[in-house]
Amino acid sequence: MFTRFGQLAVEVVPLEQHGLVKKWAKLDRLQQEVASLEERRQQAERDVVSLRQAIDAARAKDAEAASRAIRAGKDVPAPKHEKDAVAAVEGAERTSSYLYAAVSDAAQDLHAYTTKHRSELLSDLAQAREELAAALAALCPEVALKYRKLLEVEALAKRLDPPVAHEENHGEPEDTAVFVGPMTTRTISGPSPGDIEAALSYLASLAPTGSERSAREAGVAETTIVGGLAG
Repeated sequence: MFTRFGQLAVEVVPLEQHGLVKKWAKLDRLQQEVASLEERRQQAERDVVSLRQAIDAARAKDAEAASRAIRAGKDVPAPKHEKDAVAAVEGAERTSSYLYAAVSDAAQDLHAYTTKHRSELLSDLAQAREELAAALAALCPEVALKYRKLLEVEALAKRLDPPVAHEENHGEPEDTAVFVGPMTTRTISGPSPGDIEAALSYLASLAPTGSERSAREAGVAETTIVGGLAG
């Protein structure tokens, strides 16, 4: 997912999520710097909006002071409150523009670094995907077995707890009868075992085959050699 920082949209890689922070420490620092600057820029923009809204209140204070001076036969004082409020807005706007420039520069550095190391980064992400897919595939047989056992327990509970027929109330109209039914286990109305197993089979198929893993590792080796020669 691309995130816009200043004038540039950059893809932020969740390094910590994939266990890549240590290897890609510089990329992590660049991403954190950009994110921090963007957060400060957004706060500066909110400050500008808030300070602009305060100008009207400042003008009202100046008008009140002028009114008191006129009634007292004194000179009308300079609009101090409005002047201070406008100066605060101008300062906040400068800060916002400075931060916009800073986040744009930092995003450019991040984009350049990511572009330069794109092949190696994609290889590491592919390896992370393989590891996740393999871990997920290993869980599928147990999940399928437990789901079948869950349905078996549910079916057994239904057989042991048949519906109870309640006697009708034949009392007078003003009489009231309250019937409390038996407490039963929660009915499971989810997908069938076949549907679950089909979904789990798909998840298991995401795990890389030996040939796919070998091809990726060969590609990494070639990239490393070429990169080393170019360096």
